[in-house]
Amino acid sequence: MPLLPFSIYMWVGLLFTFIYEAFSLFVAQHFSAKKIFLTTFGIMITQSQNESNFKSWRIRSVVGWMMLTGLVLDNAYGGGLASTFTVPRYEPSVDTIQDMVDRKVTWAATHDAWVFSLSASQDPLIKQLVRQFHIYEPEELKRLSFTRKVAYSVERLPAGYFAIGEYIDDKAVHHFTILVQDFYYELCVVMMRKSSPYTLQMNKHIGRLHESGLMLAWERQIALSLLNYKVQIEVKLSRSKRDVETIEPISFRLVLGVFVLYGFGVVLATIAFLGEIIWNKRRKSNSRV
Repeated sequence: MPLLPFSIYMWVGLLFTFIYEAFSLFVAQHFSAKKIFLTTFGIMITQSQNESNFKSWRIRSVVGWMMLTGLVLDNAYGGGLASTFTVPRYEPSVDTIQDMVDRKVTWAATHDAWVFSLSASQDPLIKQLVRQFHIYEPEELKRLSFTRKVAYSVERLPAGYFAIGEYIDDKAVHHFTILVQDFYYELCVVMMRKSSPYTLQMNKHIGRLHESGLMLAWERQIALSLLNYKVQIEVKLSRSKRDVETIEPISFRLVLGVFVLYGFGVVLATIAFLGEIIWNKRRKSNSRV
């Protein structure tokens, strides 16, 4: 966690800043390397320095700019560390088919009907997506829904509801996010015998149902009466629920890693201190002999 406040590019920039400041101090001290790295590191973490070490105006001017840089970097790191401890962090979300393929996400359902419309595609991206599809029994899908390792197929209905298998319950759906890009679109059609005298009337009837909004009303009624409405809301708002998450207060669990590092440093320091005492006693005893 101490490395999370800055990105990898920021850490690289910080390293170059440290080297550049140490070199500037090296030049200001008339090419003397005395304590340049220790002084530069202390200034970057806003630690006070002994004024007697900065006698000339050249060294004072360089150290002044180093202090300003260290003040900005130290405050930026402190703010980033505080947000790391209190604001929930997530790995990049899977939003598109390309993300699914790049991260090799397994997606699954109870039947291979979900890939019928994709199997004939010649697009290499779609072919790889089909290869990542797996079929499991409902019991296995329900067990895997808590592992966060498998994506699930859901159908987006015309009225905005979702056809979701019962193996995804309201406890597991909280950890899922719906993709921005849909895999494919399809329409439900009525198949009739060629030259059937009922074709025209059927088309008119379906058209009136769409115009009146009865199809959407029926879907809404069925969704409210038969589907798990909590799961529906979780899926529908899955991409916006992070916007309303509250800041988590700092607890011992969040700073445990820092205390582990601190304890490890204290142990090493104690060993080094005791070793130095023993070494000095032995050297003194050997010198007397």
